[in-house]
Amino acid sequence: MIGIHLLGQAVPNAALSADPTRASTSLESRREAIASIPFDKMKRDIAATVRGVVTKPSIYRRLPISMIDCDRELFIYLIRYPEVVVNMWQLMDITKLQLRRTDDYTFHADDGAGTKAQVDLVYGTSDIHVLYAEGFYEGPLMKRKTKGRCVLVLTSGYSNLNDGTTYVSSQLDVFVRVDGIGAELVAKTLQSLVGKTADFNFSETNRFISEVSRAAETKWNGVERLVGRLNNIESDVRDEFGEIASTVRQRKGNRTELSAARLSESRRRSLPKPVQRLEPVKQSRAVSTSPITSNTLQTPAQGFD
Repeated sequence: MIGIHLLGQAVPNAALSADPTRASTSLESRREAIASIPFDKMKRDIAATVRGVVTKPSIYRRLPISMIDCDRELFIYLIRYPEVVVNMWQLMDITKLQLRRTDDYTFHADDGAGTKAQVDLVYGTSDIHVLYAEGFYEGPLMKRKTKGRCVLVLTSGYSNLNDGTTYVSSQLDVFVRVDGIGAELVAKTLQSLVGKTADFNFSETNRFISEVSRAAETKWNGVERLVGRLNNIESDVRDEFGEIASTVRQRKGNRTELSAARLSESRRRSLPKPVQRLEPVKQSRAVSTSPITSNTLQTPAQGFD
């Protein structure tokens, strides 16, 4: 039952199945997910460890694709430092999950319900993150302590609208290898228990990250106070998050100014051309016409207040 509680905040995979809005446990989806893992860019021992889980998983599930509006830099940071999100939840008193960073890309996880694991981010780019977790579950769902290993593969894609808004699509593939006697029975039990819960947690966590991004853009004072209250993460992680959130706010301001300038230019270009009318002028017996250009057009307002 490794990382089951982490499914909501871990990392997603963008290889698209037949219907990306629905979860999948198919062999086709699993093969796509394995093919997306950059084994050749990992250290040999790490690649072998990951391959040992994904090639013979006790449980495999591809979660439904998620799409949110979110600043790209902020999204990547919160994926790599999930303890920031967890600390926010702790302040809101909505989780028992504890994440403690033990190295640059390694942390200890305890969901408060019997699952404990050591989690490593073994590979990461803006487009794909691969996490490996190893630990155990000991609680009321199982008669005895159950050990296991888990690989989480997240692929993300980014698209920008004309107004500068960024949309992030992400999909998470989960591979769990249950160890010990009765592993197959344990896997079937866990599959039925956690599938839809994992889907929901992943969707809600992405939605929360989107809300954090929007708050950084529009409710900076509240975000600034929140950063100061984060008390269960390392100070340098907290400070870096605050800097990124501030940058998100600045980018929003720049986009607003640019949109106003573009609208002003668009209005200027859409103004009717100066009217030229012919006005007869008597000159002895001959009649000639001279163009008279109107100078009464109003200058358009510049930008918005």
